[in-house]
Amino acid sequence: MPGTYVIDIRSTFIRCVLINGGAKEKYGQPGVQEVNAQGVPKWFAEAAVTFAPQGGMGSVSELITITITSAANPFDTLATSEVIFEGLRVGNSPPERNDKGGIKGGKLWFTATGIRPALADARSKDSAA
Repeated sequence: MPGTYVIDIRSTFIRCVLINGGAKEKYGQPGVQEVNAQGVPKWFAEAAVTFAPQGGMGSVSELITITITSAANPFDTLATSEVIFEGLRVGNSPPERNDKGGIKGGKLWFTATGIRPALADARSKDSAA
């Protein structure tokens, strides 16, 4: 994906809590799920993330929305709210003038290839030690 950056989750976030998730609807078409070019459904996840402290600054929390493309509902198997996003990437949509004279775009957007409980990540670290 040109114009996107891979996020090193372990170095970037100290906590990631799933707040909400579900089918991503097509813009302006309530009840119609968005799909990619291959017809695979898109899902959204809203997560409260806490960034690791850097450069003498304390940790900061923010709410982000991540798009996940998956044939199966990625939230069906989650029993916990603390999660890890697999293949997390960030991109930026360039700002443009819209037809009303305002500005659209200029925002960060996030995508991931999957989502799993953070507990599974902690267990894999313990077994590797």
